[in-house]
Amino acid sequence: MRQHAARWWSSTGCALLPTGDAFDYVKAPGYCARAVADRFPKAALINYPRYWRVAVLVVPGTANTWDLETAGGMVCEGAGEHLNVPAPDRTAMEGEDPYWLRPPGDQPWFPPANELAALLHRLEEDVMRAQQPANEHRT
Repeated sequence: MRQHAARWWSSTGCALLPTGDAFDYVKAPGYCARAVADRFPKAALINYPRYWRVAVLVVPGTANTWDLETAGGMVCEGAGEHLNVPAPDRTAMEGEDPYWLRPPGDQPWFPPANELAALLHRLEEDVMRAQQPANEHRT
């Protein structure tokens, strides 16, 4: 897999990698990026500007136990899926191509799934509350 990735990274800057062995990932809206980065300063994060999404790399197998409701509807993908992963040195925005907000480094660190899910749920609740008309905030 490493040669496959290196070949694609050198020619296109990204490689489509299978998930489930080295990592799973959580898809979240772009507005979650800063909060995730602040709460989990070692977590690997990929930004997808074209789709205004971020991918948070998590422990392989997380998708098997991920609870959509607990995570505010954010999806976790695992075995049998793929992720478009930027080259390790692509850490700045170039057009709409994916890039690392924070690359995984030599010793990948994954955020605890339950803490990540709780954070994403809270962020989604905050957005939903902010979208309510002003008169619905009153009791």
